[in-house]
Amino acid sequence: METQLHFENRHTGEKLRLRRVREQGVEILEIEGDVPPFGEGPPKHVHIGQVEEMHVVSGVLTASVGDRVVTVRAGESAVLPADVPHTWWNADAEPLVVKGRAIPAGNLDQFLPAIIAVMNASPKNRPSIFHMAHLLHRNRHAFQVLVMPLWVQRVMFPVIIAIGHLIGAYPKTGWPGSPDSCPGAPLVADSTGQVPQLELAGQARAGR
Repeated sequence: METQLHFENRHTGEKLRLRRVREQGVEILEIEGDVPPFGEGPPKHVHIGQVEEMHVVSGVLTASVGDRVVTVRAGESAVLPADVPHTWWNADAEPLVVKGRAIPAGNLDQFLPAIIAVMNASPKNRPSIFHMAHLLHRNRHAFQVLVMPLWVQRVMFPVIIAIGHLIGAYPKTGWPGSPDSCPGAPLVADSTGQVPQLELAGQARAGR
C-alpha cells in the first residue's frame, strides 16, 4: 500500500509528498517538499482556519508572512498562521528540502494535487482559466489564492464556470483538477517521524 501521495510541478520542478496522520483525534497532513535552486513557490494565499508548520531540512526558505519577510535556514522552523496571507520560495543557489504539517488537514491533500494538475496541463504561467476558476471557486471557503482581488473572484468565477460548462470544459470525469481526479493522501493511523513543535519567533530570521 502506498504510504504517501507523490506529485511534481513540471514547470518549476517542485516535488511534494503528502500523507495524513491522526493525533489525539485530529487529522494532520504531513508534507515533504523539494524545491530546485531559485525555485518559485506558490502565489500569495490564505489557509482559512489551517496552520502550517515548516521545518527546513536543507537549503534556505524565504517566506512572506503578512507584512514580514523571514528567512528560515537548515535546522530552523517557522509557523505560517491561519488566515494570514503568505507565500514562500527558494531564493538560494542550493536545493531546498522542507518538512511540514498542516493542522488540521482539511482538504489540502486534494487541493494541492488539483492545482498542480491544472498547472501541468497548461503552458507555463498560463493555466486554464476554466479549470483554475472551478478549482478556486469550489475551495473558496478553505483557501484563498490572491492572484486577483477576492471580490473580482466572487463575481467572475461563477460566470467563467458557467461559460466553461457551455463550451465543454468540464467533461463528466478526468479534466485537470477535477474533484474525482484528486482523492487525497493516504491516512496513516499513528504519526511517526513527527516534525517538532515549531515556533516562528526566535527561530526564523527576519528578512528585508
